[in-house]
Amino acid sequence: MFKKRLPPALALFLIAPAFGELFSGSAPLNEYINPITFVILSLLYGCGAIIIRELVIRWNKGWPSLLLLGFAYGIYEEGLVVRSFFDPNWMDLGRLGVYGRLAGVNWVWAEHLTIYHALISIAASIVFVEMLYPERRSESWVASKKWRFANWAGFLVVLGLGQLMTPYDAPNGWILLSWLSIFALLASSRPGSWLHASVRRLVPAVSS
Repeated sequence: MFKKRLPPALALFLIAPAFGELFSGSAPLNEYINPITFVILSLLYGCGAIIIRELVIRWNKGWPSLLLLGFAYGIYEEGLVVRSFFDPNWMDLGRLGVYGRLAGVNWVWAEHLTIYHALISIAASIVFVEMLYPERRSESWVASKKWRFANWAGFLVVLGLGQLMTPYDAPNGWILLSWLSIFALLASSRPGSWLHASVRRLVPAVSS
């Protein structure tokens, strides 16, 4: 019954932030259900997951592209929106603000969060919703240009909010490198790239 009333894209919009923040314990329930927090997290995780799934579907690709785009998402959130990759005093770092920090980067944290977001925030949330809607697994869930634009707008507006809400001023060089890494992963997730082929060899059993 709920599937008739709740489109799969909306389900992913609501479920992705739960995978990324609530189930991990990163956002306590009382913080998660705060209306402002919920909207921001949904725009970040929900729109991000929808955009990534739509790219994978439209390119007719599988797990390699999904993982590469998930890595790009992790860099976008942690490197650009909240800048936890670079902030030694980020609230969740603990000892990782010292251990593994070199040249202004929290390397251990950056590696961990990039993988976490790719596997859990993006891949797991998409797979979970596709399991709820198996008959629509191979379909695009955002058909109109208006909604595709709305997803991108919502996803990018969080970047501006992050800059207002996060006081740490990361070095411009690392911010530029983060953007370049995102664009490189985006390009590499498309068919024919050497990185796409390398990831495909790592996951031959599940790649399409």
